[in-house]
Amino acid sequence: MGQRDVAGGSRTRFRWIVGLEVGVVVGLLTDIVPFLSVLLVIGLLVALPLSRLRKGRNETTTALSGMLVGAGLVYLVFVVNTTVGCAGTSDFCGDANVAPLWILAIVTLGVGGLGTVWSRSSARTAGDVDGDPG
Repeated sequence: MGQRDVAGGSRTRFRWIVGLEVGVVVGLLTDIVPFLSVLLVIGLLVALPLSRLRKGRNETTTALSGMLVGAGLVYLVFVVNTTVGCAGTSDFCGDANVAPLWILAIVTLGVGGLGTVWSRSSARTAGDVDGDPG
């Protein structure tokens, strides 16, 4: 019993970490191909709730959640950098509107965090995650 719980928890954690790394890469794509990156994140935002509708697909939800958290963290760093950089100019970088960037970063990070909690609780209920909170 103990070995199986630990192995299941390790697999779940591994899927989330791999998802996080892929999400960071997707977020970094914003610097190179912004339109594609935003489309990928919107696709992830749609795919996460859909993955929850399919029974027995908790590993997909876990990976998608990690991707959204990773992309959201990168977006948050980018939007803070833009806001701080433009605040020092007389016309806020030509009156740039950073509100959509803030919304995208917060929604992406929030939905990813919610999906993480959701997948962890589902895995615990199914007995797939070990008892430690990390």
